[in-house]
Amino acid sequence: MNRRLQESVVDLKARSMRDNLRFFNVKEDEKENTTEKIYDILDARNKVNIDRSHRVGRKRVSQRKPRPIVVKFNYFQDREQVRQNARKLKGSRIGISEQFPEEIEKIRQTLYPEMKKAKAQGHRIR
Repeated sequence: MNRRLQESVVDLKARSMRDNLRFFNVKEDEKENTTEKIYDILDARNKVNIDRSHRVGRKRVSQRKPRPIVVKFNYFQDREQVRQNARKLKGSRIGISEQFPEEIEKIRQTLYPEMKKAKAQGHRIR
């Protein structure tokens, strides 16, 4: 695929995921309502608006590790509010991260060791 076209596709994917967050280690149940689960975890039913949510990937035979939940918020500000308050979930083993296209995730994974090294040297990382 032509490079400019590929970059445009990645950009469009990133823009479509802009309002999304991924939630990890959320207990998985049969016939669950993931949106209700997220509202319960965040204790924010009347504070943020979720457009939709779903589990990612195939259902696993062993339930040792639940599949991540992708949550699309109606507003970017709601997503940011949840992301910034994620530290309040410390101790619950539930993790929250931004969602990026696969191509960007690969780049971020290669840069992670450099970030860790800079952090260890006392540099402020954002």
